[in-house]
Amino acid sequence: MESLFAEDICYWAVRKNQLNFLINLKDCGWEIKVNCIFALKNLDILKFLYKSGCEVNKNTLFHALNEDIEILKYVHEIFGKPKILFYEKYGISLNSLVFGMDCSNYRKIYFDILNFYL
Repeated sequence: MESLFAEDICYWAVRKNQLNFLINLKDCGWEIKVNCIFALKNLDILKFLYKSGCEVNKNTLFHALNEDIEILKYVHEIFGKPKILFYEKYGISLNSLVFGMDCSNYRKIYFDILNFYL
């Protein structure tokens, strides 16, 4: 029962960007466990979760494309800075970044990605 509660509490803290709350939980001996790491919008929380042993996978990379470029860069550091063709492997076309639903945001990220690799 405590494990289920811990997961719910951690999920809430991540969604509400409560880094200090997560740190306090860990300091009190709680297991930091989050199944929805791909929902991250805060780089500091991502770093904390990664250092706490939470898994960062391709879903994290995919969803980081829609968030802050600094999150994307950190995920790339974890994966070893993949080349642009890495996105194609997961079915993410750079054209979809340019012509996505929120075009202004995608264009900014697209150019940031190019600048990151150039």
